[in-house]
Amino acid sequence: MTAEEFKQLFLPQARRMYGVAWRLTQNAADAEDLVQDTLLRLFERRADLSAPTNAAAYAAQAVYRLFVSQQRAHTDESALLDAADAVADSASPLASLTARELRERWRALANALPDGQRRVYVLHDVCGLSADEIGAQTGLAAANVRMLLSRARRKIRENLQDEL
Repeated sequence: MTAEEFKQLFLPQARRMYGVAWRLTQNAADAEDLVQDTLLRLFERRADLSAPTNAAAYAAQAVYRLFVSQQRAHTDESALLDAADAVADSASPLASLTARELRERWRALANALPDGQRRVYVLHDVCGLSADEIGAQTGLAAANVRMLLSRARRKIRENLQDEL
């Protein structure tokens, strides 16, 4: 796809993309940033793109996927770091070093989980959502959420025990 074709297909969709982004972020500045980042990523990949049959739906889906990706990265990083920092702040220097090492290892183990398990684990254990809330957000049944959560916790626990 050439730059001109890209402009004709996707730039007219910017208003609709902004609407999707605003509904996701509930913030005008964040929505504008999300639309700009999405357009930039699409433009960078334009050589690999073929003209979609529904450019509006494609653009809206691209905004949604980028938002989810950014949220996942932010949640994975910041929530685990905040919890470990709280422990490290109240401890001695040796405990602080140990907490930092544990935090880094825990983050690596959580990020190594399969996508479904990681998403459920972070939403439940880090964000504090219930199984029903996670189910409503992800479209999974509450029983499936609990199963994925159990598997994620077991996998992290086994990996931590293997290292000790």
